[in-house]
Amino acid sequence: MNKNNHWVSAHISHLELEAINQKIKDMEKHTSAEIVTVVANRSSTVHHTQLSLFLLANTTLFFLYFLLNEMFLLNEYELIFLISSLLFSALFSLVMSPLMWVQRIMTPAIDRNNQVLCRSELEFYKQRIHMTRSKTGLLIYLSIMEKKAVVLADKSIAKKFPTNTWSEVVDTIITGIKNKNISEGILNGLSDCQERLTEHFPIEDNDINELPNEVVLLTL
Repeated sequence: MNKNNHWVSAHISHLELEAINQKIKDMEKHTSAEIVTVVANRSSTVHHTQLSLFLLANTTLFFLYFLLNEMFLLNEYELIFLISSLLFSALFSLVMSPLMWVQRIMTPAIDRNNQVLCRSELEFYKQRIHMTRSKTGLLIYLSIMEKKAVVLADKSIAKKFPTNTWSEVVDTIITGIKNKNISEGILNGLSDCQERLTEHFPIEDNDINELPNEVVLLTL
């Protein structure tokens, strides 16, 4: 595992990753579809989080100071309080900003949704899913920080299924996230896909494996 992907072990174990890889290999023995699973630590930009936390902490502390000053006349401690509040706010923002749940709270829902969708579309092309010879590529994209998933199908698959087909798969994956069992959610989502793909895109005699079966781990 790439050293930049150290976050993965907190969410998915090595054995669970191997189980997902094996599931994809087994699926592709029965379907001509090419399935690629991408798991990202996040899709949203979070550079604003540290500054936002700093300003929030500072504003709260200054409000508290002025409230106490009205009650106890603390003017002689103003400089000490100013320096202390700046130091505390800086430390608070530094410690809290890397936490995923904090990043999620500090990023508006509409931004999270849009950025997950944009990143999944980028990965669809980056992973060359659009380049299979029969246009039967399928992307399962999971973004952990946002607790969001997206399923994108190439042309041949998209023609066979209504859009809400993949919404059901997404719901299955997100259920696993909410239950704090990401690997189970992905495996169940893959099983849902298998039932549909095997029926409409059975394995062909001349089938070749066009895309890697291993889970792609994405660190942003």
